[in-house]
Amino acid sequence: MRDVVKIENLSYFYPYSEVAVLDHINLSIKEGEIVVLTGPTGSGKTTLCLTLNGVIPHILGGKLDGRVLVDGMDVLEHDVAELSTKVGIVFQSPDVQLFSSSVISEIAFGPENLAIPREEIRERVSWAMELTGLKGYEERSPAKLSDGEKRKVAIASILAMRPKIIVLDEPTTGLDSIEAKRVISLIESLRNKYRTTFLIVEHREHILRLADRILLMVDGKILGECKPRDLFDDEKLMNSAYIRVPEVVKLFHLLRKEGVYRGRIPLTVEEALPVISRVPIAPSTVKSCNAPKDPRANEELIRMEGVSCGYGKQEVIKEVNVKINKGEFLALVGRNGAGKTTLAKCMVGLIKPSNGRILLQGRDIRDMNIADISPIISYIFQNPERQFFSMSVEEEVSFGPRNLGLSEEEV
Repeated sequence: MRDVVKIENLSYFYPYSEVAVLDHINLSIKEGEIVVLTGPTGSGKTTLCLTLNGVIPHILGGKLDGRVLVDGMDVLEHDVAELSTKVGIVFQSPDVQLFSSSVISEIAFGPENLAIPREEIRERVSWAMELTGLKGYEERSPAKLSDGEKRKVAIASILAMRPKIIVLDEPTTGLDSIEAKRVISLIESLRNKYRTTFLIVEHREHILRLADRILLMVDGKILGECKPRDLFDDEKLMNSAYIRVPEVVKLFHLLRKEGVYRGRIPLTVEEALPVISRVPIAPSTVKSCNAPKDPRANEELIRMEGVSCGYGKQEVIKEVNVKINKGEFLALVGRNGAGKTTLAKCMVGLIKPSNGRILLQGRDIRDMNIADISPIISYIFQNPERQFFSMSVEEEVSFGPRNLGLSEEEV
């Protein structure tokens, strides 16, 4: 198989920076390969991806040394429009690549700009929506979808372009387990049917298991590569890769440490079941433990009574009743688009309920402004970029305390 990506001695500096974000990288990826790039935050993974379609250096600028070839095209000699016919990128935050007023127009935008015949565009859009589970979303506004649904639209918009190489930057972030499995199945199907090549930035085990090769990136360098099974078999390597380790893998590493298991580490529950029955585990005594009761456990913090809310005429949550006490730790789970984010925004006063009422420490939230609410309850967005606006980290972190009227010393 031929190389569809070839990177030779690549180094890159962002504008006005003297620190190399990418440091003498050499990499080849063959047609139909699934390569996963993993490593700690800030190691240069996304930056490396952006060199493949020419966003770096043509749009972001900076200094690029070395050579990046994509399907034989040198990225320095071809613009982003040309490279987009070969490489499609789904960004870590889907908001940065969605701008159309409807899902169907968003997915059709790429093929339209390639001057593809209208009938073929319709076929491509229908195909991409079917693969990503977006049938029925045609006229929905991407801006009003959940983050997980937006990610599916971004993936569909790239699929409709039918590039030879697809770059996915954390493709399952924000997706529920069912939709994550759909993405995994989609990757496998495209590779098997169309020989599509994938470069995936990810640290979750369900994507890592797909890989033909896993590349470990740290401080702008690719330190090494391995097969998925070799990665999960080596505890030290797993820790250095900053990946999420499956519980079954953790269990068997623990058994290995205890000296009762010496075989290869199973990667799934299905692999582990026939093995675990043969592991000589001594019976242990389980003692019950009564955790101390939190004295605040019966002190009510939030009460929602028959709450309904949504966006415009679209009702997203309907007649919700919830009571939350101080000191409780709760998890809100459900499918993408079920209304989890809408419920949370409603709870902190960012969206007003159309029906019902919300009591915060006994006060009706409709009688409170944000200044009253924020000392009691705070909200961290799924995409943190939506709440950053200051020029430095220090200014950003101190903005809230200053607006609460705290002294500069306390800030």
